[in-house]
Amino acid sequence: MPNDPLSSISMWVCLLLSVALIVVRIGFRLWRKQRLIHGDYWCLLAALFTIMRLATNYYLLIYGSTRIISAERRLQLLEPEYESSASEVVIGSKLVLATRTMLTCLLWCLKMAVFDLLARLIAKMPYERILVYGFWTALFSTFVASVVTIFIGCRPFERHWQIYPDPGECVVGNVWLITYETSNIVADLMLMAIPFTLICSVTIPMTQRLRVMALFSIGIFLVAISIIRIIQGKDSRVQRGHTLWASLEILLAVVVAVTPTIYALAHGRHENDTLNRTHLSEYPRGRTFSGGTIPSDKYSGSLWTELHDDTLNRLDSASSQRVLIVMRHQSLDARVV
Repeated sequence: MPNDPLSSISMWVCLLLSVALIVVRIGFRLWRKQRLIHGDYWCLLAALFTIMRLATNYYLLIYGSTRIISAERRLQLLEPEYESSASEVVIGSKLVLATRTMLTCLLWCLKMAVFDLLARLIAKMPYERILVYGFWTALFSTFVASVVTIFIGCRPFERHWQIYPDPGECVVGNVWLITYETSNIVADLMLMAIPFTLICSVTIPMTQRLRVMALFSIGIFLVAISIIRIIQGKDSRVQRGHTLWASLEILLAVVVAVTPTIYALAHGRHENDTLNRTHLSEYPRGRTFSGGTIPSDKYSGSLWTELHDDTLNRLDSASSQRVLIVMRHQSLDARVV
């Protein structure tokens, strides 16, 4: 089956650009002479799945699959002289299951990379454990649901690559698409809820508030693409649409996962040795609690929303303790109100 140029171009451009963005994130980390964190490893794993999907999708576009061939083509493939072509369609139909699995795995790896950053922002806060366990449960359940529905659509299982008779709508993957994209939307909205809640709860300049909101609001576009994929992909037997929108979804998911970290690394690249001097030793006059002198809410909000990589990665133990006191008292103030 001839390759579709538009599908191939969109796939190669989006997936290679996705891998390049992950390389930029890791390159920035190494350039700053910092050790890799969990989020970096999740991104590297996502890059591996992306490369595997690129190779698998390449052959899928060449071989085709049973979900896109016409009724006339099905009858033609039953003839002995087309045995080789029929074998390719069977292989392509099996590759559909592989590409769906890789797509799900790489997207959830990227969600874990985002969650790693958010978990460090809320570290040691009173509600940290509830949030962490809640997000782990949500991400794990949505991932399992998305993967399981890849393989349970057709019964018996061989119908996934059955050529004749037409296996029906099960090979289109409506059950998987709706489950997977709904899980995608729920997980993305949950991940966006943390930074937006924190932004709204602190007093910071409007320009700084808008800057941080812009960094984390990219996920809105990912939710929009998920909705478009449900509308466009439901009952669709056109491979071009599936490949194009899935490739765009991967690229945008990578942008969401790497942009805040790249921004933090670039923003703080000249501040490796000045954090304590510029941020922690020049506290504005604030309130006094049993734990010591606590800076004002405006300062404490500014501390994490500036997204300096040093702030997130290189606080010494004494400085970390002072920041934790700030966060705890902010939470207590919110409860009192």
